[in-house]
Amino acid sequence: MNKWRKLVKKRFSIAHPDAQTMDLALDFQGRFYYECLKNSSQRYRDEIFDIYFGKIFHTQYQGKKISWGNVMGVEASAKAIDWLFRIQDDFGIAISLTMNQLDIPHEVYRREVIDAFVEWLRGFYDRGLRSCTIGNSHMMNFGILQREFPDMTWKNTVNQMVMNIQMVADAIEMGYTFIQLDRSLNRNMDELKKIKKYVDDYNKNHATNILTCLLVFESCIPFCPFKREHDDIQSFFGGGVYWECLGWSTCETWREHPEYRALPRVGTNCFWNRIETFEEYANLVDVFKYSGRLSTRYPEDHRLQGGIIPRWCFGVEPHFIEEGKFATKELKDNRDIKNAANETVILIDSFADILEQNLEPLRAWSNLWSNSKRVKIPQNLDKFPELVKGHFFTTAEYNELEEVLKNCKNRCCNCHMCEKVYKVPSIDSLIRLARR
Repeated sequence: MNKWRKLVKKRFSIAHPDAQTMDLALDFQGRFYYECLKNSSQRYRDEIFDIYFGKIFHTQYQGKKISWGNVMGVEASAKAIDWLFRIQDDFGIAISLTMNQLDIPHEVYRREVIDAFVEWLRGFYDRGLRSCTIGNSHMMNFGILQREFPDMTWKNTVNQMVMNIQMVADAIEMGYTFIQLDRSLNRNMDELKKIKKYVDDYNKNHATNILTCLLVFESCIPFCPFKREHDDIQSFFGGGVYWECLGWSTCETWREHPEYRALPRVGTNCFWNRIETFEEYANLVDVFKYSGRLSTRYPEDHRLQGGIIPRWCFGVEPHFIEEGKFATKELKDNRDIKNAANETVILIDSFADILEQNLEPLRAWSNLWSNSKRVKIPQNLDKFPELVKGHFFTTAEYNELEEVLKNCKNRCCNCHMCEKVYKVPSIDSLIRLARR
């Protein structure tokens, strides 16, 4: 195994599109997702650490209905979970249950409800589940879950905002064995280095295998003051309700703004464009996580009957490059390709292949699916150098911004480097855009 394949082996934690499975009329219940992985290259599958999905726990306490689940307000259907277990069994890719709702009904702490939750979780454990996100510090601290499910990997939720070395130490003490770090650390490499040393020393001294993870792709502004309320509303009413009633006054404003939507500060994503930057992050944390449980971009299962042979790969849509620097719009256009069978699309089998062949800029590439009945991978790689030549993503000022963002600590009001590079007026707070 060469350097790059080793670096990205079991590197990516990817979301299952739970939202799409909730509408039975859509006929997306997991088979298409399974077939995509089945037809993917082994190199591609080797890069997946796990696939995470959500489910909501329901019970009753003294005649009152109790539910506890996840902040996305969506859950995988029973059929979709069957296909997920098939993925785990057939391809050796771990699946991971997500229970990250922080607005926890107080009845959950009653002994009868805890017992019911344990038995509910045992149903997944007995089927082979060995990974679970639990956004409940008290329940973890009780030690009940660790005793009942000794082989489980326990993840904290990124919403618990583990943002420094002490909070990592506390999370480990509670029993978490997979530490999902706060989004702010995507741009705080100083603290990442301290956490890396602490976890390495802890593992050495205690003969453990604590892993760390960054949520590297999620479109929330740094330190968003609406995030907790957004999550609570969404977990109660469902996945899309927030944007229908309140999102127009918050994130929808800056995500769609003609001047500011492209700025890196509109999200907290890890900003790697050069291979050396990706490698630097990969040497500091173990797993890179991508959001996406609200995604509804997948073709319906019945499309398979039409002869589609889908597979996951990485690709570049020429329009993504040709439209210039408006990265948010470019990313949306690229992500929404329904079938990467167009002859102009550039395709490659795995992220390791991108690294091995030095196919910078990395921001040009997205994860997508291809109909392998019509397309042979790799495709059009010889066209990539000319396509990106002279692009905004390859300029010196863009590379300088990349350097700054590694350790800017999201102090946007005192920096304005994003605005300078994108040549838009400086703004201390993006919230101003929603108040005009």
